[in-house]
Amino acid sequence: MKGRGVKKNYLTPLPVSCILQPVMEKIVRQGMLYDFYGELLTEHQRAVYGELVTNDMSLSEIAEEQGISRQAVHDIIKRCDKQLETYESKLHLLENFLKDKGDEAEAKGN
Repeated sequence: MKGRGVKKNYLTPLPVSCILQPVMEKIVRQGMLYDFYGELLTEHQRAVYGELVTNDMSLSEIAEEQGISRQAVHDIIKRCDKQLETYESKLHLLENFLKDKGDEAEAKGN
């Protein structure tokens, strides 16, 4: 049985852009949602979430600055993400803004 060796399948690595694009899109979306709806968060939520999206601080850095646990920071961020997405699903401010920006760019292109 010549020629029937083990077939080797190699995984080809994904380009870095394929890996980073969803992460970057999430970061940009968080920042934009915070810009539109951040004032609707509590003062404490704004302090924690604002450090994440505007100053790009780690959970540990935020926890140390706020005097709370890293787990508490994680929970607040998850809660804020959900709350901001809920506001967007009801009010559509970001969606409308992006649509208007797209229409404006299209108009300039013509």
